[in-house]
Amino acid sequence: MPVQPINPPARLLMGPGPINADPRVLRAMSAQLVGQYDPAMTGYMNETMELYRGVFATANEAPLVVDGTSRAGIEAAFVSLIKPGDVVLIPIFGRFGHLLREIAKRCQADVRVIEREWGTVFTAAEIEHLSHISGKSTLEVLTELKAAGLAAMPGGGAEIFADRVRLQIAKRKVSAEKWLEIHRQAHGLGIRTNATMLYGHIETLEERLDHMDRLRNLQDETGGFHSFIPLAFQPDANALAFNLGKTEFTTGIDDLRNLAVSRLYLDNFQHIKGYWVMIGSDLTQVSLDWGVSDVDGTILEEHIAHAAGATSPLGLTTRKMVEMISRGGRVAVERNAYYDELKIYDGLEQAAD
Repeated sequence: MPVQPINPPARLLMGPGPINADPRVLRAMSAQLVGQYDPAMTGYMNETMELYRGVFATANEAPLVVDGTSRAGIEAAFVSLIKPGDVVLIPIFGRFGHLLREIAKRCQADVRVIEREWGTVFTAAEIEHLSHISGKSTLEVLTELKAAGLAAMPGGGAEIFADRVRLQIAKRKVSAEKWLEIHRQAHGLGIRTNATMLYGHIETLEERLDHMDRLRNLQDETGGFHSFIPLAFQPDANALAFNLGKTEFTTGIDDLRNLAVSRLYLDNFQHIKGYWVMIGSDLTQVSLDWGVSDVDGTILEEHIAHAAGATSPLGLTTRKMVEMISRGGRVAVERNAYYDELKIYDGLEQAAD
């Protein structure tokens, strides 16, 4: 059997793991070998060490970089930085979070963990938790997170602001006043956020309006919210619904009226979101005529709402999203987290499966 030349397809690898090498590196790897004591090799080594001196701001005579995996670099940093008994907070978004926890424990740190689903960001409730763990104010926590790259926040943890309801459904979660204060602080730092409201459990219509009114007032003050996201309560297979004696899902007309009132009252919010995971893709399509301008996005496999009984699909492809929006009489626009327009879909032929 003849052996064919190796001709791998063009791929952009973005790690972790193998990544694309600069063409200069590939050329160097394919060059003729020379001995370690060859004058040419000595010259290359001297040039490389001079570059390292600049990178690491050192006058060391022999700055050599030891080859290793990303794990080796993490371990070296942790061993150098952590003393036994230090409190170390590890946010776990995937397997690397578990790796960090393992290494920190071996350094005899007092490890605290916050686990989040991959692709999500800390809510105001978790910002408050980080504040308690670190002994820092929520403003200090937000400032440090922004310095590390945080540019936007989700609106989770708002639930219903009314004390009567909150004491029954979220008494151990961040208070309404603190939730609003954390978002006020985030806006002051230039971090844009979203806002949510969990409805369809034991709240009254007046309490829904009170919730919207507090958000409207904060938006008038800061202008820092991107969107408002009403979340329909899912009453199946969860302890909260059992404790509340709640067994019925919200009705379609309640969902639509709630979205329409949100659009009318929160006229200082640029977007009202019809979250298809909570109300289903068919009703979300109808909601485009009830004040909704955002239907969230493609999700590969949603677990949070479905664990509470959501009956919507686990995920929607780009093609399904475009089809839902187009057949609802609207133009589908792909956006990023900052609501910058990335792509306008003129038809299904532009949408991948």
